[in-house]
Amino acid sequence: MRTPLRLLAIALFGLTACLHTPPPHKRAIESSDRCAQLIAQGDLAQAETHCDLGLEFAPDFAGLWVNKGLIHYRRGDVTVAKAAFEKALDLNPDQAQAHNNLGLLHRDARDFHGARESFLAALRVTPDYTEARYNLALTLLDLGEREQARKEYRTLVAVSGSRSASRDFAAVGHHDLGAMAYADGAFEDAAREFRQAAERDASFGKAHEGLGLSLLRLGRTAEARAAFTACLQAMPESAVCREGLSGDAPVAAQPTP
Repeated sequence: MRTPLRLLAIALFGLTACLHTPPPHKRAIESSDRCAQLIAQGDLAQAETHCDLGLEFAPDFAGLWVNKGLIHYRRGDVTVAKAAFEKALDLNPDQAQAHNNLGLLHRDARDFHGARESFLAALRVTPDYTEARYNLALTLLDLGEREQARKEYRTLVAVSGSRSASRDFAAVGHHDLGAMAYADGAFEDAAREFRQAAERDASFGKAHEGLGLSLLRLGRTAEARAAFTACLQAMPESAVCREGLSGDAPVAAQPTP
């Protein structure tokens, strides 16, 4: 099982306000934003202080409950985190980050069906929520639903071009599509997808690695060496790329989503 994004979604007011309720108190919004910043910085004690202050002003502000859940998750209090995400959904059933985060907790517990339903719920609220779509694709692979996973990866590539994110999900989508094609023995398709991933993100070592392996399978050794060289520049620890560059074909290596 490939690990999904370990940074669970942090809730910000602009993303979490429910259209059917009045906006929270101004001080609650300020506290929520500060809480989110501190979570991102890893200062959980101060983050909790600001979340709790915000909840004093607006105890029904779902976004603050999402962030409270994330604080508990980072501390290893999974049960308390789950309760906080569920509280956020009680207050606002359209809280996409809460759905995504519950999906990750389900996936951690190997409840892949529950995870799928949570990620789908997040996407019903926000169809271009790239983190949720990526996590859904991985979960579909866990369930053995390869063609549906492939469809979600293609959609991930499509929506990533129109939405900024903390990472290039189009590159991730191309990489994982390449890994699936490689596993199917479709090495031309694999090489194309890995190349697109590497072109979008030159620092994506796994994309160069997959491209090199695919080109070796196609007998294009000179191009493979170039890919392995780029791989080692981006990911010096790659034994696969080092072997490929030295001429020892890493035949047992298998790119994975």
